[in-house]
Amino acid sequence: MLGNRVCFSLSTNGLALTEPTIDWICGHEKFLVNITVDGDEDMHDAHRVMVNGKGSYKTIINNSLIIKNNNAKEKEIYIKICYFFKILNDKNLLNDAQK
Repeated sequence: MLGNRVCFSLSTNGLALTEPTIDWICGHEKFLVNITVDGDEDMHDAHRVMVNGKGSYKTIINNSLIIKNNNAKEKEIYIKICYFFKILNDKNLLNDAQK
């Protein structure tokens, strides 16, 4: 193990990316952050509401940009945003698809 580089990865909904967590991530040389998002902003916010009742899309995107702008390129820190579409959970979309 001596002399080998270790790559860490983390999967998150993006809300856990607080300032201390981002500082910890950016303190590593090689890191992959997988962030899950439920479609575009409107669809995501309809399914992922924070405790204050507001959608979480903008917070998640802003958190990922903080990582990107924190020397991520120089340290091989990668951000992968995975978009998921929950058509079956949205009755209006499901009804429209059946027409």
